[in-house]
Amino acid sequence: MIKKSIVNELIATVPYAHGDAIEYYEDSIVFCSKQIYYEDITGYGYLLRNESVSVLYFPILNSRQITLAFSTGNDTKPTSFTRVITNFMLFHTQRQNELDIVFSEAVKITEALIAPKFMRI
Repeated sequence: MIKKSIVNELIATVPYAHGDAIEYYEDSIVFCSKQIYYEDITGYGYLLRNESVSVLYFPILNSRQITLAFSTGNDTKPTSFTRVITNFMLFHTQRQNELDIVFSEAVKITEALIAPKFMRI
């Protein structure tokens, strides 16, 4: 069960699949049906991967994959999601464009809210 504080305001939402979104609050993130408080996060990472496959130098497919993960230190496996979109030939489709936007927005907001907690001077 996800507990949401009434006082805690929603800062941003990044939809990454139909009906699923990453929700950023003032003190926590709701991600993959889990509420993770910023002070509990011990590590996070993200990955954007592009891959092209050719046969005899002719391109036959390309794929784009994004991964975003958060670890709280007491979990055996980080909370993460991965989304892959594969297309034939080298055409860049609207679905891949949407995936690029999801990735860039998630990275931008994550860096703005979580990175300052790790970069204390």
